[in-house]
Amino acid sequence: DSKFIAFWQSDERQVPIYKLTDYKGFDEKYDSLPYPRVGDANPTVRIGVIEIANGKNQWMKVDLEDGYIPRIYWTNQEGQLALMHLNRKQNRLRLFMANGRTGEARQVMEETAKTWVDVFDFFAGINHLMYFPAGVNEFYWLSDRDGFAHLYRYDYSGKLLNAVTSGPWEVTYVHHVDAKNRKVYFTSTEVSPLERQLFVADIDGKNKRRLTNTPGRHNVNVAPRVDAPGVDAPGTADRGDGPTKGNGLFYIDRYSNTTTPTQVELWDTKGTKIKVLEANSRVSDFVGKNAIANKELVNFTTSDGQKIDISIVKPVDFDQNKKYPVMLDIYGGPGAQSVYNDFSTSGWHQYLAQQGYVIVSVNNRGSGGYGRDFEKVVYEQLGKFESLDFAETAKYLAARPWVDAGRM
Repeated sequence: DSKFIAFWQSDERQVPIYKLTDYKGFDEKYDSLPYPRVGDANPTVRIGVIEIANGKNQWMKVDLEDGYIPRIYWTNQEGQLALMHLNRKQNRLRLFMANGRTGEARQVMEETAKTWVDVFDFFAGINHLMYFPAGVNEFYWLSDRDGFAHLYRYDYSGKLLNAVTSGPWEVTYVHHVDAKNRKVYFTSTEVSPLERQLFVADIDGKNKRRLTNTPGRHNVNVAPRVDAPGVDAPGTADRGDGPTKGNGLFYIDRYSNTTTPTQVELWDTKGTKIKVLEANSRVSDFVGKNAIANKELVNFTTSDGQKIDISIVKPVDFDQNKKYPVMLDIYGGPGAQSVYNDFSTSGWHQYLAQQGYVIVSVNNRGSGGYGRDFEKVVYEQLGKFESLDFAETAKYLAARPWVDAGRM
């Protein structure tokens, strides 16, 4: 409401200085910055709130305890700030509600984990896993407490009202909470960990409905509600239904799959495609006229019983009676996912395929999208299960008659 400004103040004077060397130019350049390594002193951080009307600054009364304040959020109540506190080991999260005028704070929620508590998803570009919608004294928290990332609904006292989602799959992105019409729009892996599909559900978890139906990886932008007379879907005639209804939201869907280049479409949540914004016909024409190696999606089971998804790009003139060298193109994680049901645009992979290589990527243990135990098994033992899954992938490939097992 533009009545307050909240900010972080960070004091790094006690943090040791870390030396850096920049090798980009002909001559090296040296730089330094405060950087706390294991056991070093952390920066001292506190949260301030300035009331615009009088310019007064008030510090929020939350003890840092050698931890972090990774996120702060304004709530639906005037002057009330939510502060997320994370201990240094990052396995205990506490949420405080603070009065911006007095600084008084009360803890309303706590979550602990045997591994770590996520507060954002770096690789997916998702900076927030907690949501404070306007118009209602509630917040939503994306947690993997039951083994998979699901959405939980709380009131401002910290009382858990209900789980919005549940099941052996993950909510990966909360696009919009429509508090007025009690709807939540989110992307999940319910169809497959290799896909991202858009769903809508009531805030009490009922009436879940899938909105995107084309197989593949969907990247969605959901528009907020517009409560204005005469507002209709772009490109449609006036329906005479007055203000936009709760299911009159629109979204832009950017998706692809292994055989379909990126498509960009405008939809409404009633299921009507309003307009194709980009069909990428030039890409489709090029693919149809040139030798392009599409990736194949395959899975196998490791010797210790874990199912692993991989992608395989074969030479365009692939002959199953020949043997081919293999390159494993991997990224271990944690949290990253290398294999999706999406259109391959890697020029490097295409070049290698043209040179007669088979290129394989792996969703090894430590990858995101498969649940807490699959991803966080790497806790305090980075490299163990990732390397095991890479070795198991090589073993699986070596048994294929078209793989040159001595050239991987």
